[in-house]
Amino acid sequence: LWQFGSLGVYVLACLVLAGISFTWWARIHLGRFWSNAITHKEGHQVIDTGPYGLVRHPIYTGLIAGMLVTGIAVGTVTAMLGAALISLLVYVFMGESSRRSHLERETRELRGDGREPVNTETVSGNAS
Repeated sequence: LWQFGSLGVYVLACLVLAGISFTWWARIHLGRFWSNAITHKEGHQVIDTGPYGLVRHPIYTGLIAGMLVTGIAVGTVTAMLGAALISLLVYVFMGESSRRSHLERETRELRGDGREPVNTETVSGNAS
């Protein structure tokens, strides 16, 4: 659909790098609380600093940003559609992950065992 000059390519490459870096910052910021599955961690605490003070799901946000900018940089219909579709699937998974975490927490509260799971995308106390 379009082609970017040298400056445009460098700007887009920097934007992709920014998205990936934001994802890694979030992952590193979670430290021992990060997991590729929703699990209960000893000493659980809500993380609302660093990238988690800026957006609710910084790992997913960085991945989606990098993917969309890559699709724009390639500049073909298939690249744009592919980036949009994959981004949509990540967004849907992000919502499902949050819903699952909240359901597990409510179930534990109803059972009365008091344990809370740690979500891979721990969020601040802001309700949404």
